[in-house]
Amino acid sequence: MKQLPEDEYRRLYNQLLVQIELHLSGCRGLAHLCIAYGLFPEEDYPRAFIQASHAVWSYQTGKEALSLSETWKMGAFLPSGDWLTSLDSTIFHADTVRRFLRMQGDSPDMFLWYKQYIMPETERHIYLENTHRKPLLDDELARFLEKVLFMK
Repeated sequence: MKQLPEDEYRRLYNQLLVQIELHLSGCRGLAHLCIAYGLFPEEDYPRAFIQASHAVWSYQTGKEALSLSETWKMGAFLPSGDWLTSLDSTIFHADTVRRFLRMQGDSPDMFLWYKQYIMPETERHIYLENTHRKPLLDDELARFLEKVLFMK
């Protein structure tokens, strides 16, 4: 592709590769959601949360690919025509699943997983929970948890 002239490069990307990326990212997102749903009845909420986060990230990758395919001819059609792919809706619902999973296992204060899996052992017993730090955002927490739970 890099050897093609710019207009042919864009045409190949827009007409073929963006469709592949959309399909691939959608399949990956669905696979991660299925794994999250499988972990839920086992009450393995941290790992289910990580899988739901990967689903969100996969769907966001598809949306980014779609956004990159915009050309001067299509203008703002793709973002305004998202109803054709429902990516915004899919991302919203996958993120809702992720937030639900976090509420199930991370306590009302959104601090338990940080304390249990991420916080250094030396800090776990001496701290003021309400002044120690603000809760991590879902993306940050998922990345930290993945390192701790899956990289052992």
